[in-house]
Formats: sequence, C-alpha cells, structure tokens
Amino acid sequence: RRPKLRHLPDWAKLGKHCKKFLRRRAPTVDFMYGPMALEVKERKAPQRRQTQHVGEKVVPQHVETAQAHEEATTKEVQRISAELLKAIDSAAEESDQHRHETSISFYDFILHPSSFSQSVENIFHFSFLVKVGLVKLSVEDDGMVYVQMVRDKEKSNEEEPRHQMIVSIDMEEHMQLVEFLGLEGEQPAIPDRSST
Repeated sequence: RRPKLRHLPDWAKLGKHCKKFLRRRAPTVDFMYGPMALEVKERKAPQRRQTQHVGEKVVPQHVETAQAHEEATTKEVQRISAELLKAIDSAAEESDQHRHETSISFYDFILHPSSFSQSVENIFHFSFLVKVGLVKLSVEDDGMVYVQMVRDKEKSNEEEPRHQMIVSIDMEEHMQLVEFLGLEGEQPAIPDRSST
C-alpha cells in the first residue's frame, strides 16, 4: 500500500533549496572534427602524356552518299531491264511469239553460274522491276518460276491482285540450281558488272 500524502510538496520552495547545489551547467558532449594529427600530403604534379606519332593524316579519297547508292542501283536495274528485254526478244523470235506472250525461266535468267554474290545482287535488282510492274513472275505446273513482260494494259489494271514472293537462296542451293539447270560453264544471262 502506498502512504497517503497529506499535503503536496511546494515545488517552488524545493527548487530554491536545490538551486544552490545545481548552479553549474550539465556537461555537454563535444565532437572533434578531423583527425587527431594532421599529416599534409604533397601533391604530385600531373604528368602530361606524350603524344605518339601515329602516322600521316589521310583524307578520304571518295565519300559515297546515299544518293550515289540509289543512282548505282537505278543504273543496275536499267541494265538488268535491258538484258531481260534482249533475252525475251530472243526467246520470242525463236518461238514466233510477241514479246509480251513470251516467258523465260527466272532462274536461267537471274543465276550467275560461277558467282553466288552476283546471283544475289541480280535477284535484288530484279525485284525492282517486279515492284514497278514492268515484269511479272508466275509459277507453272512444273514448279519452275517464269518471267514475263507486263503489257501497258496490264500495268493500268489495278483490279488484278498482286502476290508477294520471297526468294531465299544460300550457296548450297545456288550450286544445286546451277547443276540442275545445266548452267555450269555457261555464260550468265546477265553479264558481270565489271564486263559492262
């Protein structure tokens, strides 16, 4: 049990009585900034790297622009178009047909017998002729792809649906096609760019 206090202490009186003993301030905690002993380090002077002589400055001889590539592609497409006309006219004369009624084998025309890279470039440039509607490709019953010139009437006929075809060829397929078509040792239908 707690004893009951009859009266409450007089806090003001108690404070004055204790004041004489508590005159000093309570000690505070101080922090020390930095190290106990200061050591001054000497800075090293920055050393410059010696430039090495790499060689003479060279200015590019010829800079090709995108426009130059487009012009080169356009010239190649025109060259392939001219070669295609020659091939179709030659086939038309042999079969006594009109140019627009004659078709030739796509692979016989496009493949370069001894150069895979030239064949790929030929396919690339030929695709522009198909895109602009100068020629059309058709797959016959024998599974072979044939090229035919498009008549002016057919060019203006937008009702006929267009189909896309992706030609995928690797070096092994190129060699197999050249062997299958009997093109080994033959002159290419589209001559090398270097020979024209």
